[in-house]
This record gives sequence, structure tokens and C-alpha cells, in this order.
Amino acid sequence: MLRRTAAAVLLGGCGRGRGDALQVLEAAGLTDVLPRIAADAGLTPSFHFDASSRLAQQIDAGVPADVFISADAPWMDALEGGGRIDPASRVVIARNRLVVIVPATATRRPTALAELAAVPRLALAGAQVPAGRYADAALQAAGVAASVAPHVVRGQDVRTALAWVRQGEAHAGIVYATDAFGDDGVAIAFAIDPALHPAIVYPAAVVRDAAHPAAAAALLAACRSEAGVAALRDAGFEVDDHAGP
Repeated sequence: MLRRTAAAVLLGGCGRGRGDALQVLEAAGLTDVLPRIAADAGLTPSFHFDASSRLAQQIDAGVPADVFISADAPWMDALEGGGRIDPASRVVIARNRLVVIVPATATRRPTALAELAAVPRLALAGAQVPAGRYADAALQAAGVAASVAPHVVRGQDVRTALAWVRQGEAHAGIVYATDAFGDDGVAIAFAIDPALHPAIVYPAAVVRDAAHPAAAAALLAACRSEAGVAALRDAGFEVDDHAGP
């Protein structure tokens, strides 16, 4: 079973009834694109966007859910190991990259991870959140984790880190490329070498005992359809060539 904080699980699940709607729990970074894919497929799910870590913990605690889409493999692996998803339904719908961002008004921009040690406030997602783990791995692999650590501020998810940079509350941040995509309030300083961290993948699966298994399968199929792949790419995600109908 997953390790979890009871209060976080209970608060996250408060007020969420199963009802008649398809319940989709998905990583916060997909907030803008998944509703579009669902609508194009004629589906009207109830979406619950949050950090993958909290969503996985809620599913493990029995919160009603039909589909889980994570921002990394380990949280999905944990649910699969606990028998909480249908492994036959599991697919990777997209991939992503990490970038270093600064406020759009910034006059100076770092060009390498080593330069982040001079940034007064560096915004990262939480250490248990996929985006935070990827960022930590990159900083560690680059040999700069210790020098950067005193300047790190952590948000509950990657969108919080993005907002802090946009609002000027942090001088730089590490987020997904798709978070910075089309956001006029931030500028990409540089892309992080993907060899410095685990591959950023978005596995999706139907939750075991889903109330709406057919609709759940339809949503995953829509993500891999020609229209779904186009929508994901339009949003800045990378999609494997094998994805499609």
C-alpha cells in the first residue's frame, strides 16, 4: 500500500461523490488539454487535477475514480502493485521535458544549472511530486544540488512553482516545458538535458472497480487517437510515434 498522510487524503476526497460522471484523476500539468480531448470525443468527465502523488494516495485510500493519469511511472507502478488499476489498460499517452524559467520581465537569465546557485529564490514542485523529483534528479546529476538547496522554495505542485515565477515571487523555477508553453508571464531560460533525469512520461490506466469502465477506456482511446495526439502536441507534449488509433 502507498504511504500517505491521512489528512491530505481526506481533504483531497472531501465532497467527491461517484455520481453519474466519469471520474478522472489526473496530473495538474494536463489541466488545459485533457478537457479538450474529452470534449472532442463526446465525453463529459468530472476532472480532478492535482499532484500525481496526492491523486495516487487518494485512489489507494478508496476515493471514487475511473481513470488515473500520472506525471510519472512510479506512482502508477505503486497503484498497479497494490491492485488498484487494471494493468491491461495501462498506456503512456505523452512525454515531456524540463525547462528553467524566469519571469518574462527578467533582464538576466541563467544559462546552466550551475548558475541557479546565484538565484535568490528557485521555485520547485514538492519533493514527492513528479516534477519535483525530476528537478531534484537533474540538479543532483549536474552536481549542483547542494549549492542550490539554500535557495529552493517548494510548491504543492508544478503549477504553483510556475505561478510563483510568473508573479515574481521566485526569480527562477524548474517546470515542465508544457507549463511554460504559451504562458506570457514567464520566459524559458534554457532546457534541461533530459539525460540528467528519468524520462518524463504520462502513464494512464483504468482504475480497478471503475464505475464507468467503458467510458474510461473510451477516454484513454481518445488520448491516443489522431485528434488526441494532435491536441497533446499542440499543447507542447511529445507523443510517441506508435500512439494513435
